[in-house]
Amino acid sequence: MSSLIQIPSLVESNITSYLSALSAISYPVFQSFGISEYSLPCVLVKAGKFSQMEVNTGVFQGSLAVSVISQIDDVSNVLNTHDEIVGQSYEAMQDEGLNTAFNDNGQMWFINLDSIDQEKQDRALITILEYSIACQNLTI
Repeated sequence: MSSLIQIPSLVESNITSYLSALSAISYPVFQSFGISEYSLPCVLVKAGKFSQMEVNTGVFQGSLAVSVISQIDDVSNVLNTHDEIVGQSYEAMQDEGLNTAFNDNGQMWFINLDSIDQEKQDRALITILEYSIACQNLTI
């Protein structure tokens, strides 16, 4: 059961490191959720629940959210900037480099975009890219 507990953290850590290393994404990238913990603008990476695909295979399937959060009063052209970061995040998650970065500590079997949700809150614009992911932890 310890493998299952470590998988979300491994996924978050690898995806956060990968997105942080890309110069195209100018927002800081953080692991986890909790908008009050970070200064805006930012990109947050949060893994959801995972379950083992087949017993004793070590392969897990779960969910992942990549959230782009922009402060509405942060810059004069916030909508264009926000859309650029969303586009860059989307492209990065489709890039082959993601598999290479992830495979340092595990093996990604697939990652599929399930949905894109956008909402405006008091002073923030939030876009959430929601993915299904299957991976194997090679560090356990």
